[in-house]
Amino acid sequence: VDTEWGGLDGCEYPKGQLRCIQFSHKPGMSVCVVLRKEGLEPAFAPNIQTAIDMLNKLFKRPGVEVAGHNLRSDLKFLVKEGLDITDEFMRGFDTMLAHHLLYPTELQGLENLSIKFTDLGRYDRSVADWLSENKYNKEVMAKYGYANIPGPILYPYACADTDVVIRCWHSLESALKDHKLGPMFGPYKIGNIPINNMYDFYRKFVHAVHLPLQEIETTGIMVDKDRLQSLSKLFSAKRDELITAFRAEIKWSDFNFRSVDHVRELLFGEQKDKGKLRPDGAVCLNVTPLKTTGKPAKDWDKLSDKEKETNSPSTDSESLQILAADNELARKLLELRFVDQILKNFLKGKAVADDKDENDEKEPEYISGLIGCIDDDSCIRTSISQLTDTGRYRSSRPNLQNLPKKQEASLRKLFSPNPEELVKVDGWAGIDGDILKQKGLLHPDYFSLRSCFMARPGHVFVEADYVSAELFVLAYISKDAELISILKDKTRDIHSEQAVKGFNLDCSPKEVKKKYPNFRTSAKNVIYGIIYGRGAAALVRESKKANIPLTEEQAQNQIDTFFASFPGVKEYMNKCKKAVYDPGYVETPFGRRRWFYPTSDYSIKGAQERQAINMPIQGTVAEALSLALTNLYYYRQLEPNLEYKIILPIHDAIMLEVPERCVERVKDHVLPMCMSRMVPIPHLNFKLEIDVSVATRWSEDKED
Repeated sequence: VDTEWGGLDGCEYPKGQLRCIQFSHKPGMSVCVVLRKEGLEPAFAPNIQTAIDMLNKLFKRPGVEVAGHNLRSDLKFLVKEGLDITDEFMRGFDTMLAHHLLYPTELQGLENLSIKFTDLGRYDRSVADWLSENKYNKEVMAKYGYANIPGPILYPYACADTDVVIRCWHSLESALKDHKLGPMFGPYKIGNIPINNMYDFYRKFVHAVHLPLQEIETTGIMVDKDRLQSLSKLFSAKRDELITAFRAEIKWSDFNFRSVDHVRELLFGEQKDKGKLRPDGAVCLNVTPLKTTGKPAKDWDKLSDKEKETNSPSTDSESLQILAADNELARKLLELRFVDQILKNFLKGKAVADDKDENDEKEPEYISGLIGCIDDDSCIRTSISQLTDTGRYRSSRPNLQNLPKKQEASLRKLFSPNPEELVKVDGWAGIDGDILKQKGLLHPDYFSLRSCFMARPGHVFVEADYVSAELFVLAYISKDAELISILKDKTRDIHSEQAVKGFNLDCSPKEVKKKYPNFRTSAKNVIYGIIYGRGAAALVRESKKANIPLTEEQAQNQIDTFFASFPGVKEYMNKCKKAVYDPGYVETPFGRRRWFYPTSDYSIKGAQERQAINMPIQGTVAEALSLALTNLYYYRQLEPNLEYKIILPIHDAIMLEVPERCVERVKDHVLPMCMSRMVPIPHLNFKLEIDVSVATRWSEDKED
């Protein structure tokens, strides 16, 4: 089964409408049921409901299995139209998710599967050509989708979609069954369910999680639109203020902070291939570049003179953060970019008024940014992708996982009338914003971006984070007894202990947080850097970003100290590096694999080795989260009166929206049961613990 949809003012769920539903029951045959014609005028006679009734009779027969390609995106519209085939799909198959599990580095679109598995070729060309000829860019597609494509072009394409799926279904299913688990970890059981091969893994961890993910995508999160609009104005005014002041200070009236060429010349001086861009008398910092552009980046000071001529210096945020530690103008440029980035990604978007009369009081129509994503019920709905190498979820349209959180302290300083006094307040970075406003230390209109998301009346957000998840997985997957012992002992703090050892501090680990907080942060950066396979040079850059001075020698000493304390971790990392070349993959204890392909490029080999170290760790946490989501979805069958909703996965956390009367039960019983006790990590014999908090708004008013 597949569908095509569109809209006249937004095509995504719930605004969009189905144009057609197509299905195939054997290769070479497909039926397209046209519900609405071009422009979304009803087409099926005598009415659309008649078509839905007939399709329900066809699909809702006992034993029917439904397959699709990314069918979760179609099911939202089918359910809305009255054709709920969720149960049939849960017995069925998704060719996109199966193909990604088998071939994660390949393109996952149906046109790719068509070329790979069938003789249909690029059947999508006619639709692609029509979209190109009619200038359908991303913004136009987001508004109209397939609403206006002529039927003779759309319907043959729609039929071919299901023909490809029916031809691929059983070959992909067989391929998954042929992939046995191991040899690194091997088969296991979740409850009484055996997981022996990749098909078993697909059913339990990839396909089963469709239900909670669909709940997330259809429920949405309520938004305080007034607060968002107020923040948009505040950030716009701040950006204009920063631009004006910065241009005046560098004596460059048309300086474009978004231009890489302008920024390069300001920071590093005239670039040979561009000529002089800044006016006479304009400031040039003439600082030394830190690294090159491209991935992986190379340290600038390690390049030969010839290499410096053929490489471009990077002006990315990491470079600016490091330069900002020692240079006031670089810091101001970083702040300007930061404010602009939040405006561009989350707040402002494009605003178009129906009437350009300055006295017109009509509210502008926001067509992008978070405001442009608010549906008629005051909620924002994100799309969740499962197409990652590690199994961790991605959020898009809009991205709700990357709303600023770590940068909250920087934003408070930017929007404080008196930053010098602000930082003197104990706990100023995390204290209730209203307290700071009462003291006149924070702009009255400033709020964290996350606080614009609020629970529905009578409900609260309950957020559960896995505690030190990646560190625990590292400890158990490396079988390092000392690391396991420290992490299990809640009276000990590994970051403080490593700071004392690595920096030879004159205090006990319990005193480090108070006496040497920067050294603890640096040690923490090193520990988590090791999980991501970072070397000393990368760790130095990470520390400098946080304005913590660290030499490469100190960073290497920290790494050596860590490995001396935990030799099992070193042994684990060496095994992962070797696995890149033989057998050519690593895997999680749950069974997901990350493949690596031969290369003679030294920098690519290094990147693959770093990925090999991290993937089993991050992937294990991601799979635990998937199992937890499925548990939470089904648990309500045991206690139907709980009525909570799954709102969002946020990396290593899950956020629920819970009726106030159910909070204690969910906090004290449901979450520990579904996220910890019912989520054993196979082969490693431990369970992750959670930390639970409650808030009426996201990241505000939390109660431990």
